[in-house]
Amino acid sequence: MLKSTVIQSILFSLMVHLIILFINIKLVLSLFQPKSNHDFGFHDSYFVVYHGIFENLPVVGIIIGLIITFIFIAIVYIIIKWLCNYIFRLLNRNTLR
Repeated sequence: MLKSTVIQSILFSLMVHLIILFINIKLVLSLFQPKSNHDFGFHDSYFVVYHGIFENLPVVGIIIGLIITFIFIAIVYIIIKWLCNYIFRLLNRNTLR
């Protein structure tokens, strides 16, 4: 059961990431386009302001962010599935008496 739960959580996390990717496809594609340093105009409504350790390495920041959210979503899925199984067993036990 644990193996199937882990596989299901991985698939669920992949689906969530794909949905987020397709919702923000314009922003994601704009991150990989080289921009001139002299262009201060905003061509669309998507922009990211980030100052931190990954300021000069946005791809590394994106990968680390995806890994962290992937693990978090998988853990949340496992916990919710465990709670649903526990509640279902508890309700089944009470109805059999």
